[in-house]
Amino acid sequence: ILNISLICKLCYKIANSDIIWKEQCNILWLNKVYNPHNRIKCNYKSLYYRSIYLSKCNILSKDEISSFIWCGRFKHAAGSFYTDRCPWHQSRGCYVVNFHYNGLLYRYISR
Repeated sequence: ILNISLICKLCYKIANSDIIWKEQCNILWLNKVYNPHNRIKCNYKSLYYRSIYLSKCNILSKDEISSFIWCGRFKHAAGSFYTDRCPWHQSRGCYVVNFHYNGLLYRYISR
């Protein structure tokens, strides 16, 4: 897409069009569980490159951690020590953890 933008002004306009970049973003985000970019106000080309950059990050920010409700359970591969105590394996729901921005942690079992 970017190489075509060097040909002429019309090609530049087309290659930088939000319509083109929106489709690229949709392809990039197709199988993603979470997409924070729908809350960000900027053009799709910027969002596309921001997604590529963030895909290489392995540290969560305080905002990211506190904006989710985290659910979990132990898999059978963890062994009976864990699965015997896991509410999921007792048909009681899964563990739910909510990290609040102020540092508080709420933990409960879903129903």
